[in-house]
Amino acid sequence: MRFICFLLVFAIANLGFLKSSHAAMLTTQEVVSQVSHTENLAKVNNFIQRTEVKEKMVAMGVDPVEASLRLDHLSNAEVADMAWQIDNNVAGSDVIVIGLGTILLIVIIILLLQRV
Repeated sequence: MRFICFLLVFAIANLGFLKSSHAAMLTTQEVVSQVSHTENLAKVNNFIQRTEVKEKMVAMGVDPVEASLRLDHLSNAEVADMAWQIDNNVAGSDVIVIGLGTILLIVIIILLLQRV
């Protein structure tokens, strides 16, 4: 009986030293944000690793290795903005817009001159 009492006292005394874990539910937005940040970071990192980009960075005086290391310190918004720019800034897209705008302007002028 004494042994059981001793065990109970020991068990109750150790209850305060138990580690407790705190778990919380993750929202869908948090999970999507983390996944999209990882994807965007990979996209920017792959872009920086391209040979022509490295050559351009060296020509501008930027060390490609240092640029890769600094990627880890960018905020989620900065990485997302860089990934968006990589996706949406197609080489030569301004030339196409200017060309189409010029053609449209010439056609409008020709149509207006025919009416006079």
